[in-house]
Amino acid sequence: MPEKDAIILFRLIAKERNRIDLLRLSDQTISSLVNRVKCYPLLIKWSIGLICLGKDLDSSFSQILDGESEIAKFSFEDVFKLLSDNSKTILYSMIVFGEKPISKYVLMHLSNLDEDQFEDSVKELILTSLIIPEVRGSETELITEYSMLSLTRGFIETKLDEDKKIKGILSTRYFHLSQELAEYEKSQSSYSQSLFSLGIKTPEEKVAFNYVKAAKNFVQKNDIEKAEKNFEQAVRVAPQFSYVYSEFSKFEFWRGHYPQGLELAKKAVEVAPDNYHAWFNYGIYLRKNQQLSEAVLSLIKAKELNPNHLPIYNELGRAYTFLGEYDKAESEFNAALKEEKYPNYRHKIMTLQFKADNYRRWAGSFLSRKDTIHEIESFKKAFDTIIQALDIDKKDRYLWRLYREICKDLGIALSIIEGFNYGRPYLEKSIQTMYLEKSEIKPEKKIISDSCFYLAALSLHEKAKDPQQIESWINLGLNNCHVGSKQYEKLNSLLKELKNESNNLHIEERIHGTIRFYNSNRKFGLVDTNGKSYIFFLSGFRDKIEQNAIINLGEKKVSFLLQKDQTIENRFNAIDIIFE
Repeated sequence: MPEKDAIILFRLIAKERNRIDLLRLSDQTISSLVNRVKCYPLLIKWSIGLICLGKDLDSSFSQILDGESEIAKFSFEDVFKLLSDNSKTILYSMIVFGEKPISKYVLMHLSNLDEDQFEDSVKELILTSLIIPEVRGSETELITEYSMLSLTRGFIETKLDEDKKIKGILSTRYFHLSQELAEYEKSQSSYSQSLFSLGIKTPEEKVAFNYVKAAKNFVQKNDIEKAEKNFEQAVRVAPQFSYVYSEFSKFEFWRGHYPQGLELAKKAVEVAPDNYHAWFNYGIYLRKNQQLSEAVLSLIKAKELNPNHLPIYNELGRAYTFLGEYDKAESEFNAALKEEKYPNYRHKIMTLQFKADNYRRWAGSFLSRKDTIHEIESFKKAFDTIIQALDIDKKDRYLWRLYREICKDLGIALSIIEGFNYGRPYLEKSIQTMYLEKSEIKPEKKIISDSCFYLAALSLHEKAKDPQQIESWINLGLNNCHVGSKQYEKLNSLLKELKNESNNLHIEERIHGTIRFYNSNRKFGLVDTNGKSYIFFLSGFRDKIEQNAIINLGEKKVSFLLQKDQTIENRFNAIDIIFE
């Protein structure tokens, strides 16, 4: 309220409380006191109440705006508990932004809310009088800004201090936003190279920059024809301006014109060989075009020009991954994860995602070399790394997709190398639906059908198997793949095997004998033991028989089990055959 009215209110409350000593104070002294509490009527009454309870004049009118004060807790604690998480995020964002009013779109950016979420939360905050909307006019439109009373601010600050994680995320987001705003404000008066890092030196390049801006706006409106015309006009106006070619190349790649996009990216480095961003952009599109060795050279050049730009290390690591140079990729990803005072969490998540995928592919290379120790070690590193990424953002569906692929691969490897009991938990993790707040993240159908196949196939020959559980996995897999597909047929084969196994009679005691012959044309053979002969097929061997060894099977000593033939009554076939 106005200072004059605040002084009158002070005297009215003092008179009501029969405090002659307060009534005798001069207007100048009272003015000083009411201004300490921002001339808030509630705070004036509260402070005089403290005096009546025995507190001295100065302390009653000091520190009252502190967020931990009794009046702050009295005013806000109960209503704060009722607020939605989105509303609290908006309040925290305003604290991080500072005491100046904040516009709607800046507040949306900081709070990371879409328009509907933002509008619902703002209504809630205005209704509870926690924020105040103010409308001001600009040259072209009316702009809504939001502010907060000092007492409210003090209370929200204490709440934000209690949540270190959200404070760190919002502070980092504001740091990057403030840099962008600073560049924008400077750009209003100058388009110079030093401000934009775009190399703008001539009036023609300034005009070209505006054509690029217009082209990007048309892209957002999905007016591709006008976007292309503006890019082409920018090139005509400033044919030696690297920035134009880089942005034009992004546009061409975006719409699937890869050769044209690559040519434009190459032109950008030709006209500005000292521009790290042009080399960075060129390297990215060389990688996307599968020109991996060339991409590495381009990204190394970008890194030499600007070793502090961490995304370069990220892209370089990705190129090394696709080249199969996994150790070099790991080094680049570690460099990309360098600790910063204001870390970019999006960059960090992407780096951890690429690093986890690098470990996963690395494990595959060890598998091809039959190096099981390093295979398992790499899969476990992939799992630990993707968990780090999910700890930062549990709502990222791309991370969950990679997480499930890693769980599936690790589960298969552990099952084969160390036993099904070691791999099963990871295979089961890969098909779990994740429930996060009010949303759920389901696994893709392919990962479900793949993982269910391996769960069923790997457990089918376990001694302590659960046929009912195996059938449940098979049916879940069948429900998540196309009827008639190869995967569908594979799962159906498992189901048949499971049902046949339950009807088949096994003689579990191993028998020793000698292979009499194997007929390659009729694809069966005979094994003799104690005057009896049993038919066998190549599929009956425990280990796969190489083609060049088939002709030498005769007279080989073997041991085997017997299984009842399903087509001929009272006949048994030799299975699980191993050489002695």
